[in-house]
Amino acid sequence: MQIQLDGMEEGFQIKKPSYYSLSAMKAIIENKDSLQLTAPHGPFGSSASPDSIRTSHKFTPRRPPKSYWLKSAFHYNPNINYRLMPKVSIDGMTNVCLHCQAKKWPGEPPAICCSNGKIKLPQFRAPPEQLQRLLTDNTTRALHFRQKAWHYNMAFAMTSFGADKNATPTDFFTTFQVQGQCYHRIGSLLPPENGESKFLQVYFLNGEEEIQQRCKLNAGLRRDIIQELQDILHELHPYVSSLKYALE
Repeated sequence: MQIQLDGMEEGFQIKKPSYYSLSAMKAIIENKDSLQLTAPHGPFGSSASPDSIRTSHKFTPRRPPKSYWLKSAFHYNPNINYRLMPKVSIDGMTNVCLHCQAKKWPGEPPAICCSNGKIKLPQFRAPPEQLQRLLTDNTTRALHFRQKAWHYNMAFAMTSFGADKNATPTDFFTTFQVQGQCYHRIGSLLPPENGESKFLQVYFLNGEEEIQQRCKLNAGLRRDIIQELQDILHELHPYVSSLKYALE
């Protein structure tokens, strides 16, 4: 694509490849009289040719450093064709395992999911109808649930899990790293005297008190969804039923 820039003398045209940013174009305009362009101001200068800019000045292509791509996914630029850089674009999950039907990205090894059929996992059962609606409907209520899914999950946590030190900062999104045996903390089934119920203890309150305590401990969640999830767990979750019998 060729563009004629305002204010330039006749015959000064720039063929604008997809990798030129607006700041690069501005620099070309401002320095057109002493132009010596070193590509790229965008990420794909290595594919450019001397014909990309019709001037009598030098055009020196070079590949951007690795630091150029750092956290580039958080600053997506629709004008960049990321598919031209395989190390940046992971493409879609188009590879499907023949054994377990797991969806994988191109380039992932065959054994990453079920080790080529050696590992057999049971099929997931369909969720209860009420939960299925929350997971799939496009109502305001269902959209709120999916947006706050992590918070609703925490509202019904039975145990806690933590570490006594912070993780070494990395580019990966780990909270902390574990080596060796993992343990979950579980307290008494009853709260201390004059203390409030938390975690597993909330399950042993009466129905209305249980709802109120969950809403108190988890601000910003909808009472009607809390009640619906609570009813599902008390009816179908084997651990909840077993522990209530144990307390009695």
